[in-house]
Amino acid sequence: MKKIKFLLVPLILIAALFANLTVVNAQTPTPQPGNTLQGDQVVIANTFRLSEGDTLKGSLSVIGSTAFIDKGSVVTKDAFVIGGTLSVAGSISGNIIAIGGAINLDDTAVIDGDITTIGATVNRSPLSVVKGKIIEQTPTILDFNFNNPSGSTIPPINPVSPIERMLTIALQAFVMAAIAVIAALLLPEPIKRVANAFSEQPAIAGGVGLLVVIGFPVVLLILIITILLIPVALLAVFALVVILVYGWIALGYELGRKIGELFHSTWVAAVTAGIGTLVLTLVASLANLIPCVGWILGALVALFGIGSVIMARFGSSKYRPIPRTSIPAQSINSEVPPPASGGSDS
Repeated sequence: MKKIKFLLVPLILIAALFANLTVVNAQTPTPQPGNTLQGDQVVIANTFRLSEGDTLKGSLSVIGSTAFIDKGSVVTKDAFVIGGTLSVAGSISGNIIAIGGAINLDDTAVIDGDITTIGATVNRSPLSVVKGKIIEQTPTILDFNFNNPSGSTIPPINPVSPIERMLTIALQAFVMAAIAVIAALLLPEPIKRVANAFSEQPAIAGGVGLLVVIGFPVVLLILIITILLIPVALLAVFALVVILVYGWIALGYELGRKIGELFHSTWVAAVTAGIGTLVLTLVASLANLIPCVGWILGALVALFGIGSVIMARFGSSKYRPIPRTSIPAQSINSEVPPPASGGSDS
């Protein structure tokens, strides 16, 4: 039960980004020496340093960033690392939980709780003190046990425990975030155009996506029936998958841009797409755990993404909303017939 709590905290933390937290932004990346910071600190795509003599009365969350806990400084609660680096030379009174990234413990580091890692590395000095345990978690889907007595070397597709399910969700989110970063580095402007198409006309994007999803099976069936066009059908399936991923990343970019505005920060396209896609994938995957209706959120994101890609012509041109036509007021007045004369001249 304790492990489940540790694994849920980083995921809940991301949802809590929209709550009233104290955020470390580009204007105030480092507290003044000797200060006491009140409340949780969230560091996103930035650098944070807790200088010697400082005390953080709260938790520290490092998302795609670098944080330094200098000698003589204290973090009174837990520290969370998601795809970032945490270097500790001071003290952390709680636990350290890391999903991806690295944890560096210097000679003077003191950790009162446990260190739980999921795909993260721990570089520990022999002189550092960890009073709890160092727990390394690996999803079963990545556990290729070639010494399995049953002779099966294929990892199970569906995790059987809640912990494995959470680990798989986290893994999927990080894979999508990594793909988003690479895509934004290679195609920053096309992704922005697709995201703009969604922000301009979300309803139309959803409608176009729905038409594509409804019409695609019919087209695919026609291609398969002709037999000779089966290779074309395979290419069509591949193209749809690419469009789906493309659209998902574009919507992730738009979400990342909104998160940046929320924290009064401006990030480069790769960071924006990576953070937004990470949050979007985590939220959609967690919603999918809800029986019967959980799949709706992911399906809506897919429809909006596909429609946005089509509207922006795969990002090759900026989407321009259809202008609304209206009759000028002067034209209306000019068409009004003059009032009839009350009488005739004799």
